[in-house]
Amino acid sequence: MAHEAPQSRNEAILQNILGEHNELEPAQSRVEAILLAILNGGDIGEPYTDPPRCEIEELLVAIKNGDDVDIEPTSRNGKILLAKIRHEGYTEEAQSRIEALLIEWLGVDEDAE
Repeated sequence: MAHEAPQSRNEAILQNILGEHNELEPAQSRVEAILLAILNGGDIGEPYTDPPRCEIEELLVAIKNGDDVDIEPTSRNGKILLAKIRHEGYTEEAQSRIEALLIEWLGVDEDAE
């Protein structure tokens, strides 16, 4: 699926996860570093000992490590990422570009029940 030009580095990285070539190096934030590690199949630091600074970072680390999580995210993006971890569909309508990219990353059919 063709995307509009990304409006942020995180959007660009998410688009790359969906199949584009990544040229965003080095990461400028911890979230970017985790997104790049997911994209590149690389290391986020073994062991990852720094406590996550936000629920998005915690969920991305769990996705990278294949872990379960016991948090219930409060943000829409967090709920989408938790659905990714639990291999669940996420069918709510996206209200932002990054959510739309995350939903596509999940491979969710928006018309599914």
